[in-house]
Amino acid sequence: MAGTVGDLSWTPPASRCRVEVTGPGSPLCDPADADRLQDEGDHMLEMRTECEGCQRPLPGDSTEATICSFECTWCTSCAADRQGRCPNCTGELVRRPTRVAG
Repeated sequence: MAGTVGDLSWTPPASRCRVEVTGPGSPLCDPADADRLQDEGDHMLEMRTECEGCQRPLPGDSTEATICSFECTWCTSCAADRQGRCPNCTGELVRRPTRVAG
């Protein structure tokens, strides 16, 4: 989805674009359904394993990872250096939820 922010226009890479409808009661909110959802092609967070800036390892259980709405992944240090904005889409960088291997 292309967009415009001020005088800037951008088109995120196609591999990072996805639209999902989720909410309370949605199967995507139930971790017990994770394997079934993956098999059916539904999407969960990719949980990228390293910072796009400094390549610092960011495993799924890391509390030091931030993401934008396109799941660009940055460590908290690189996110702070960018004033909490993704340099790819100018979106807000927020704390990524953790996922513990089951």
